Amino acid sequence: MTAPWKALLQQALASNTSPTSGWPTLATVTHDHKPRVRTIVFRGFIGDTTTSSDTDRVRWEDMLVFTTDARSAKVREIVGNGSGELCWYFPDTREQFRLTGTVRVVLPPHHTMRIHEADMPNSGVDWEELRKHHFHNLSPGARSQFLWPNPKQTRADTSGWVQAINDQDAQAISEALKNFSLLVFEVQGVDRLELREHPNRRLIMDKEDESWCVTEINP
Repeated sequence: MTAPWKALLQQALASNTSPTSGWPTLATVTHDHKPRVRTIVFRGFIGDTTTSSDTDRVRWEDMLVFTTDARSAKVREIVGNGSGELCWYFPDTREQFRLTGTVRVVLPPHHTMRIHEADMPNSGVDWEELRKHHFHNLSPGARSQFLWPNPKQTRADTSGWVQAINDQDAQAISEALKNFSLLVFEVQGVDRLELREHPNRRLIMDKEDESWCVTEINP
């Protein structure tokens, strides 16, 4: 069954033209149960760039994709606890989506934490090909950050930092890919609030086995 929230989210993205409309906020939990939140950039659905041969194809193709540095603290947090929530507000249409679910990390080959992909079995998705696709889809400037020094270290002289990685820079691409990873978000529940209407409208969409239960509730 196609997820009922997907068309609503796609419509919101199409109706809100500001680049910031593609920047939801992701909340996760640390190993010592402290909340962590950050703004991330939506890169599309898995089904936008690949197809799955698995019978559970719809489940995988509806997952949301984001990018991150494999050295970042959030990767360790997500490996330890994959529970997450996205809060996504669209100012033009005045609607908010809160998506709860599971976050998984697609790490470079041979990464010490790559075992985390074990809970993506038999998906029929070529995760390494998907990872490379999203890296090459970045601008040269965005690619360069994956060759910068480790996140959260004391800032040093930036004069030697790479400013751009072009398609012809094979060695730089190879090195940057060692630090490039994907975040894949599987949605299990959605809370959608429409503020433009008065009274406001609120829908709850929960996944139950392979189907979705949609309930309209008071805002």
